[in-house]
Amino acid sequence: MVVDKDGGFTDVPIKAGDGADDKVARPAGGQDPDTPVAAPKPKPSTPKPETPKPPSPTTTQQPPPPPAEEDRPEPPAVPPSPPGAPTVVNATAGDASATVSWGPAPDNRSAITGYRIAWAGGQTTVPAGARTSVIPGLANGTTYVFTVSATNGVGAGPGTGSNPVTPTAPVRAPSEPTNLVVDYNPDTRTAVMSWDPPADLGGGTLAHYIISVTDRSDATVNGETATITDIGSTGTITFAVRAVTTAPGGQQLVGARASTSEEVTPPAPAGTVTLTRGPETQEWCAGDPDCAWMHVVLTGMRPNTTYRLMPHSTAPTYSNPGGNVTTDANGYGVTDQFAYHVEGDTVWVIATDPNDVETRSNDLVWEKAT
Repeated sequence: MVVDKDGGFTDVPIKAGDGADDKVARPAGGQDPDTPVAAPKPKPSTPKPETPKPPSPTTTQQPPPPPAEEDRPEPPAVPPSPPGAPTVVNATAGDASATVSWGPAPDNRSAITGYRIAWAGGQTTVPAGARTSVIPGLANGTTYVFTVSATNGVGAGPGTGSNPVTPTAPVRAPSEPTNLVVDYNPDTRTAVMSWDPPADLGGGTLAHYIISVTDRSDATVNGETATITDIGSTGTITFAVRAVTTAPGGQQLVGARASTSEEVTPPAPAGTVTLTRGPETQEWCAGDPDCAWMHVVLTGMRPNTTYRLMPHSTAPTYSNPGGNVTTDANGYGVTDQFAYHVEGDTVWVIATDPNDVETRSNDLVWEKAT
């Protein structure tokens, strides 16, 4: 074996000569054979690749179990505090009053002992269980806001305000007009009514008045006076007046009635009605020589008044629709009407004024024409 220069080992065979002495083989390179030969170095070996081992399963570390309920420490106690604000405060207006309602306030670990309601001009307290309160004694037409706060064993909490409300008197019919006076003149059959407005208009505004008189239709009047003419009734006549108001919503309300009565007696007939035979006519009884108009004269009657004239006769079959005559400023009137022709009959005329006062003429026996 020979050690090469590169440090490797080479096996070298040794041959024996023919008939010669065995010679010692010399190593190549002239190395002294007596020099000890170094032991051969082993060849470096190439490491074999290692087969990777499969990864071991990953183990997640679990948190420690919670302590048992009995082992947990008690949290520190929260001390009680004043209550919170009530919820949903609402107000509703009434007549000189308001109704306030609210939701419960949080007690914040101390029982509610009551609620305080405050407004401009006043305040009140109510028990803890209350959820509504009526506030009286308010001024109609004034707007109010109500603040509700709760109180517990610690103190008073913050307040919650309501919606604004304005108390208002309910609309109602007006009261009767006051101081009604009637000035009745039996001679002219005229009455003058006067009065004052109602003391209470019921929250509305005055629109007009309605007057009523016995045997007359109602009439509308805008002022506080009215004149009634041609009063024809006799006996007791009632004069009445009512106020009519308009409510804020637009509807009209008729109020209470104020009234007074007057005793009316028919006046004595004024003046006279005179009946004579008038001019001849053939208009209604042609060919009869006794046919003529009735000549009617009114004297001293009511001036400027239209009278209804109705002729009458003792003849049972006589009928006539009648006619009219109007007096002048002196109460004088004259007319030729009602053609008649039956000799020997008695005729007369009745004049009736607008108040149904009748005045009868003299009787006239119808004579033969001369």
